Amino acid sequence: MPPELTAIGHSYGSLTTGLALQEPGNHGVTNAIFYGSPGIEATTPEQLHLQAGHVFTMETPDDPIQMVYAGPPLTHLGAAALPPPLNVLAESTLGALDATGAGQFGPNPATNPNFTHLATGPAVVPDGLGGSGSLSLEGAHGHSDYPRFSCDGLPRTTNYNIAAVIAVSVTTRSGRSRRSTNDSSNHARPPRTAQCSGRGDRHHDDRMSRVPAKPAHAVHRGDESA
Repeated sequence: MPPELTAIGHSYGSLTTGLALQEPGNHGVTNAIFYGSPGIEATTPEQLHLQAGHVFTMETPDDPIQMVYAGPPLTHLGAAALPPPLNVLAESTLGALDATGAGQFGPNPATNPNFTHLATGPAVVPDGLGGSGSLSLEGAHGHSDYPRFSCDGLPRTTNYNIAAVIAVSVTTRSGRSRRSTNDSSNHARPPRTAQCSGRGDRHHDDRMSRVPAKPAHAVHRGDESA
């Protein structure tokens, strides 16, 4: 069985990842995760040569990358509000830039209904021990938290979701049957060593080692719980 690969792109790296996946030929990638993205110049999994349900996105509510999408309309409003003749000059310049497509990389993948949108806020997930125990995951903020662990040594919802998608690929590659990331009875084992994004120190949380290495249930947007 050929290996399963997950392509991950953050920020403008998501754009280059999206462009690479659109190149002709078999790229060998089976899943793609895009987060904090300014656009990937694709609107369907098929354009990326991926199957439906295999493209995942995340965007925090306060990620400044959103200005890539919100900024141009606001700029045009500001230009129109300038006194003459500055308004005419500004609108002419902006119109010329719009015509070149500069800075435009397609619609926001994090709001595209053709892709699977994963949660970024606080979430509670089962601890993977088979009982009623749970783990409370911190949410991510801004543009850089997505792969970072929280200061208590547990993953944030975002890097838990990254691990969840990858864990399914690893399990499939090992020859076991693929399980959907919607299967809440399975959980990924996060790395045992975490780096605190606030202080930069590294420490081990014993709770991490008790999460079995099985396919994970990715937390979808709307499934977060405080």
